[in-house]
Amino acid sequence: MKVLRRDLKRGLLNVLPENYDDLWHLYNVIFPGDKIRAATTRKVKPEVELARPIKGKRVSMTVWLDVESVKLDKATNRLRVHGTILEGAEKWEVRGLHHTINVIPGKTVTIAKRWLKSQLARIREAARRGVFSAYVVAIDDERCGVASISNYNIGRMTDIRSDLSGKMYKGDRKAVIGRFFKRSLDALRRDYKRGIPIVVVGPVFPRREFVLYLKEKDPELGSNILGERWAGSGGKSGIREVLRSGALDKVVGHIRLVKESTVVNELLARMGSGIHKVTYGLDQVIKASSYGAVEQLLVADKFLREASDEDRNEIEEMMRDVEKRRGAVTIISTEHEAGQKLLNLGGIAAFLRFALE
Repeated sequence: MKVLRRDLKRGLLNVLPENYDDLWHLYNVIFPGDKIRAATTRKVKPEVELARPIKGKRVSMTVWLDVESVKLDKATNRLRVHGTILEGAEKWEVRGLHHTINVIPGKTVTIAKRWLKSQLARIREAARRGVFSAYVVAIDDERCGVASISNYNIGRMTDIRSDLSGKMYKGDRKAVIGRFFKRSLDALRRDYKRGIPIVVVGPVFPRREFVLYLKEKDPELGSNILGERWAGSGGKSGIREVLRSGALDKVVGHIRLVKESTVVNELLARMGSGIHKVTYGLDQVIKASSYGAVEQLLVADKFLREASDEDRNEIEEMMRDVEKRRGAVTIISTEHEAGQKLLNLGGIAAFLRFALE
């Protein structure tokens, strides 16, 4: 994402999204009540007095929109921002009418709002990092899982089985493993995009064996191995395991999905161990915030987006108050498992500086 203009005294930020990840970042900073300005098109009817009806024509215009809803459309690679036209295109008298602006990669948009520090940090991160993703290969003797992970979710996962525990196993382990590794490498090659780092996870011996195989059979892919990590199993379950455990954090810690999974699983671990310096649910978090006890606030994006106007205003004021008291605010995407876990806790939770009870 490119930041073209900053005028934070007036709450203005003009940005150019360059890819789907950038649209995802904007989806997490634009909320009802904000204002956006962008070029758009709208069907209008010319002001002509004739006996027969006049068909409308679609014209280009640039308008300010009072945001009412925001939807991220993966299928069409666009961010659909719906609201009421505040100003612009005076010639066509569209002020006060409902309209949807489609924000797409390569199209500039100006956002006007009361910015949270965490939201500005997200924009800075997007501008600095651009798109970052990695491939995770989770392998043991019986299964291999291959998946891409990006800033916002897990891509398509491929699961390959070996024949070691099946009917095809005749005792020639080396031959069976050779065929299994070849199918696993083929699966990685099918989806692989040049230059993206690879992390191999799994039990030590099959993991190391596959890394050596990959480097021998495809040196280019082998040169992109960023690191190795322990996982108790291969396949899809191994991929989910390392995301839950935070084992990838030091390897690809700048991928937002990994950071969010790590922090939510830390919350759950503290809850399970009986540590009282955590709380969840809107009423309890508001209470903790009023005492200045919130060290880090976690909010599920869906919970914030679907809240009533009254609740959302209260939550956003609490988020600002947490930041003023030098706490951190993290919006958790519900596109992945960690976000769904947070939703199950009421959509909002917090790490505390001190226990309330």
